[in-house]
Order: sequence, then C-alpha cells, then structure tokens
Amino acid sequence: MLVLVLLIFPLFQGGGAPTSQLVPVTHEVPYQSVTESERIYHEDRARTIRGVIQDQETVKLKDDAQFARLQLKTPDDRVIPVHLGPSWFMEENRHVMELDVGREIEVQGSFETIAGQSVFVAARLYNDRREEGMRLRRDDGMPAWVGGEYLP
Repeated sequence: MLVLVLLIFPLFQGGGAPTSQLVPVTHEVPYQSVTESERIYHEDRARTIRGVIQDQETVKLKDDAQFARLQLKTPDDRVIPVHLGPSWFMEENRHVMELDVGREIEVQGSFETIAGQSVFVAARLYNDRREEGMRLRRDDGMPAWVGGEYLP
C-alpha cells in the first residue's frame, strides 16, 4: 500500500528565491540509503532519454533521507520516473539548471530496477537546447554530492 504525506518543500527551480509547494513524500521505500546510491547506476547501460517534466516528487529512503525524483513524459507518451539526488543537493544547486514542471529536458543515465520498480537513474541533465547542464554522477556512478565536486 502506498501512503502519501504532504509537506512544504522548496522546489529545485532555477534562479530567484525558492518556491514552496506541497510535494508528496512516499512512505514506500524504492531506494536504498544515500551512502549506497553509487551502486544503483551502471555506466555500461547508459543511454539518453528526452521528455517533458510532468511532476516533481520527493521519495523517502530507508535512512530517512529524501531524494528528488521527476516524472518525465517521453515523446512516445511513456511516463518515466527519473531518480535525481538528495533533495538538499538539488535545492542547493537549483541555480545550475531549471527543472520546472512543463520544461523539456534531456537525461543521460541508466534504467535500473530498484525494489521491483523500474526507474531511470540520472547521471547528467540538459535543457532542450543543451545550453544548461548538470552532472549528478561520474561515469563510475559516484554521486556529485559525495566529495563536493564542481557540478556542470
């Protein structure tokens, strides 16, 4: 059973002051802890998908950390959950790239199955003109939020 809780969460939008909005946090845990996050991305299966952001979500992990996730609608009308990174990291770096609902983006990453759920684990994000970009993971899967590296 999936239970949703609403909380005030500053959205990870580009520029300006954070916008607070009610965002669902699931109590169903589809991911492991933040410290195990590098194990869920596989560069050898990397590919690129493109679509329009339909929704922004926050997913609660086993260690109670909160991860940002997008619902991306592809040109063939599939809606794909895209696993980004910790909510705090996405909020701190919202100036790097706008991830507003309705925005078209390109995502490099790999499809993975986590706790029986298919998700696309993002390694790099680009806007529709590839003018803005954000790196979330190195090729070896190591997350950008580990070690405080420069993002773009």
